[in-house]
Amino acid sequence: MRQSLRDAIAYFLGMFIPACVGFISVPIMTRYFSPSEYGLIALIDTTFSYVSTVLFSCVSLGVWRFFYTYKNTDRLDYFKALLTLFFFVASLVLSLGTYLYL
Repeated sequence: MRQSLRDAIAYFLGMFIPACVGFISVPIMTRYFSPSEYGLIALIDTTFSYVSTVLFSCVSLGVWRFFYTYKNTDRLDYFKALLTLFFFVASLVLSLGTYLYL
């Protein structure tokens, strides 16, 4: 029970602190950016969030599906290398897409 409470507090702080930083940064950003620039930043941020969710959820689904197959055939190192490569490619696609979107 005590470990669960500690984990819940850590999770809460991990979610609460970035939310507070975001809440504080909004007035600062609206002071320096025009409404159209701020809207563009919000649009890019939203698009980045959706695309990253789709790209990186594919990786986690692949882990759940193929982990035991690679583990049972003693090819776990190959599997980890493949996941690392896929993360790199997904990050590259996301970065290039964001750059081209600007």
